[in-house]
Amino acid sequence: MASVGGSGALAVDSRVVRASLAPHRLSLVDPRIVGVVPVPFAGHPWQVGLIWAIGPEPVRQQFCGGSLIAPNWVLTAAHCVDNGRKPEEVDIVAGTGFYRFGGQRIAVEKLIVLNARCSVRFNL
Repeated sequence: MASVGGSGALAVDSRVVRASLAPHRLSLVDPRIVGVVPVPFAGHPWQVGLIWAIGPEPVRQQFCGGSLIAPNWVLTAAHCVDNGRKPEEVDIVAGTGFYRFGGQRIAVEKLIVLNARCSVRFNL
């Protein structure tokens, strides 16, 4: 989990969502992804991107995704943050369906890694 924007500023403003979708088309789907169905971001405002904090705007390099579970808490997969990553190395992008532009970029204050690991293995 990541704690972001101490004042709770991560709550996504619907005006930001509409503004971030207006100039873009949903045709930016990677052709390597099979069976994808683009959906408007406005229907999924809890989705965020985890990006490297080292690059100043407009540089955004996403390495994982996450979901807002409270106004200033993001839940992500443990492998995204359990390798010694520090909070100052991670920013969150919220309020846009395209991590490269739009939305709000917010610094992470704290990373919490739960030590519960799933021992189930799947044969695919």
